[in-house]
Amino acid sequence: MNNNAKLNRVDMLENMATDESVIFREFIRKFNGNEDKYFFLLEGDDDINYYNRPFENHFGPHKSSWMILICHGRSNVLEMIKNLKEHSEESYRKSFFFGFIDKDYNEVTDNLHKDKVYITPGYSIENFYASSDFIEKILERKFFVCKNDDSNGDFEKCYDNFLERRSEFIKLILELDMYLRCNRIMFEEQKIDAKLNAKDIGFSSSFSVDLKEVRLNKNSLEMLQKEIGYFDENSLVKAKSYYEDKDDTELASLIRGKFMFFFIHQYLFRLKEDNLKAKPSLFIDSYRLSKLPKPNKKSFKKTSLTLTKEKHDILSDLCSYSDIPSCLNDFLRFNVAPLRNELMAS
Repeated sequence: MNNNAKLNRVDMLENMATDESVIFREFIRKFNGNEDKYFFLLEGDDDINYYNRPFENHFGPHKSSWMILICHGRSNVLEMIKNLKEHSEESYRKSFFFGFIDKDYNEVTDNLHKDKVYITPGYSIENFYASSDFIEKILERKFFVCKNDDSNGDFEKCYDNFLERRSEFIKLILELDMYLRCNRIMFEEQKIDAKLNAKDIGFSSSFSVDLKEVRLNKNSLEMLQKEIGYFDENSLVKAKSYYEDKDDTELASLIRGKFMFFFIHQYLFRLKEDNLKAKPSLFIDSYRLSKLPKPNKKSFKKTSLTLTKEKHDILSDLCSYSDIPSCLNDFLRFNVAPLRNELMAS
């Protein structure tokens, strides 16, 4: 056999994939030599900051038994899953591939690949940072205040303040989220040709978040640069109904994740700012106890959070405190793990 005929496996697979996408070719490159590993398909580069912890909890360190494939978008993840399930190459069809995507304004019940695709129960993974459980962990581990401390009530002060400010933010952002949901409905019903781009909204100039109140500086239509007549009346009714009879906990999960994450970032910055003051407004007991004479004096340990007002990419700093919903653990335990175990045993 001459050298030209000595095509290795990756060369042959690359040739087979000349008509496939760039993402598919990346899968082939990683698949070669790693056929016995899980392949987890994610929407974007930042998603691994969240998913790394549950993946490692179930399957050990990255690359030991699992690999990541970034697909650059929700639709690309779904397309890859479909292509792999239907591919003529048996080794692809039988490989251990799974997708992890945000629900967005879609519904979990619309999942056509329930065996292969996990969809967040709320809008996105960013919403896992907007819960009361998340702030409890942050208060205890980053601000060093404890729940049910008889001598120090700062945990309860901060926790209640967070819930109040979050409730204010939700009331102010709800209309904007409703218009975006309405826009999605209009697009799906082919009443418009293109969706509004929420990334164009200037949040920093539209909202002011501090420990006393949340203020709205522009109304929703101004932020979207649209008139009310742009929105179809029937689609608006459908969108509004989605928010009815839901409390703040549910709404914090369902409102667009980047909106809620903006609030969390701004709130934690203000809380850090207060904590580091010579005389804080929320950490009153911690300050008081630090001024008592010995032996009753207690050290006021200040936060070491590094976030700034402008830095919005704090997922990697706070991912260890985010919520891991039971549905994600169930998917990893009952959908992902058994498949590989069964095939490896056969």
